Amino acid sequence: MIKKLICYFIVSLFLLTAVITVDSRLFRDKNLGYTEEWINDRRFLWECPQSVCPEGGYPILFVLHGATQYAESWFLEGNGGFKGSFIWGKRQSEFVDLALDNGFFIIAPDSSKIGKIKAWDSKTSEFSESIDLPFFQNILNWLDDPPCPVNKSRIFCIGFSSGAFMTSRLAYYFGSQFKAVGIHSGGDANLHPLKDAIDHPPTLIIHGKKDRLVDVQAGIDYYNYLHDNGIKSHILLNKYGFHIWQPMFNDLIIDWFLRGYNAADPPLQPSIGPGGSNYTHGSVIVNEYESGGDQYWIFEPGDSTPESAPVIVFNHGWSAVIPRFYQAWIDHLVKKGNIVIYPRYQERIFFVFKKYTDNAINAVKNAINELQNGEHVTPDLDKFAIVGHSLGGGITANMAALAEQEGLPIPKAIMPVQPYLSYSSDADFNNIPEETLMLVIVGEDDTVVGNDSGKQIFYGASQIDLENKDFVIQVTDNYGYPGLIADHHAPVCEYENSWFSIDAMDYFSTWKLFDALTDFAFYGINEEYCFGNTPEQRFMGLWSDNTPVNELIITDTP
Repeated sequence: MIKKLICYFIVSLFLLTAVITVDSRLFRDKNLGYTEEWINDRRFLWECPQSVCPEGGYPILFVLHGATQYAESWFLEGNGGFKGSFIWGKRQSEFVDLALDNGFFIIAPDSSKIGKIKAWDSKTSEFSESIDLPFFQNILNWLDDPPCPVNKSRIFCIGFSSGAFMTSRLAYYFGSQFKAVGIHSGGDANLHPLKDAIDHPPTLIIHGKKDRLVDVQAGIDYYNYLHDNGIKSHILLNKYGFHIWQPMFNDLIIDWFLRGYNAADPPLQPSIGPGGSNYTHGSVIVNEYESGGDQYWIFEPGDSTPESAPVIVFNHGWSAVIPRFYQAWIDHLVKKGNIVIYPRYQERIFFVFKKYTDNAINAVKNAINELQNGEHVTPDLDKFAIVGHSLGGGITANMAALAEQEGLPIPKAIMPVQPYLSYSSDADFNNIPEETLMLVIVGEDDTVVGNDSGKQIFYGASQIDLENKDFVIQVTDNYGYPGLIADHHAPVCEYENSWFSIDAMDYFSTWKLFDALTDFAFYGINEEYCFGNTPEQRFMGLWSDNTPVNELIITDTP
């Protein structure tokens, strides 16, 4: 009997879900601020922002839903969306809420059906044959007499999935009428390299790398076509994203429509010098050892493998127990000719701080023993340096202070980046060798750990002469797009993940400074790039219009 009741409950739940997925319009919130409008036999929703109307009127943002969705999916608080799934509707409505908060007049057209599927007619390029192009022309005409003041010289559009392909079609047909567009989880409606796209507006591509419905390559190809044809474009990739709205990019999408489409591009990696791409090795050899808190990775230069190489310990931030979150920086260091040791030190993601420094030190000892067995690039332990981010920045300072006591090589240089010292840290920073060169890096917008631990390390190592240490403050710069943000995530640089992007905060800040610091410590060169409050040390590159990026702040009295 109990089994039958359970089965009945499951079947009932399934049937209820099936009813919910039939039509998301059944569950829209009647109290929301949007208004339904009809033109001929086609419908769309619109909503006016509550903010003070800017001079010239509100900018206009079209939002195009995906296949099987309804226009209401942009306004729902937990219902509707893709076949009734609250996740799709919730994520998309959160984006519209943000757009309204930023003063956009929202228009959400509703698609008709292509065959039996509710979707957009994105494949049809001829106006007379299209189901949807006349519909959008009618909406644009409707804006001549709008319900609230709007600015028809600032019209934007973004679409998801089927709506993304339709946005591409609109970009081709109505290109001159759109200031910029966004293609989310879609691609080029023309399905071939761009041609005759003189009026194609600036375009932002957003895609999840794990999208199984519209392969990410569709977005990448579209971006490449645009870029190759000289059309301003930018791409945002979520390495772990599926075929669903990517909410972590909402702020960047809004920023694209507010100013990014017309803003300068950020600096590229320099070709030479500290932080530059003048690599002496073409590949990276990686090996993994042990497990849990004792686990460590060794990265060695490949292609023109050297007989020996300096050794750098890279201490990760809390929970970054695998190297991928810093892989671009690690690869940079190794291709410059260094061996990198990456100790895991955390067995689990719990706050057992007292063991972390000991675990990291033990892993480094084991890694050095492994490197000395004759099967690796020979470690040059006279050239030994330590760098770390966040909790790993605190461990970097601890490790340097305990190096002699623990039998580690004496570090020639250390660089704690946005460091955090746990309450259990009892290392005496006066024990850091006085000949060690030190840079302490903090971010002006780091709201996770702030700069207190950085100051504690800097002042605690009072035996290091001020000529051999500096306190460096990274500075946010939103002049171009995307902005360069000096927050706690700035040093994180994961490949193919725009959430942890590789940018000028890496090339001209952490990468440049640590390259120069080790160059000076190991070889006596590039001092001007790491010490002395020089132009070379402060320089953060140029935006694409040659405007200097906000410089680093260098001080001895933080």
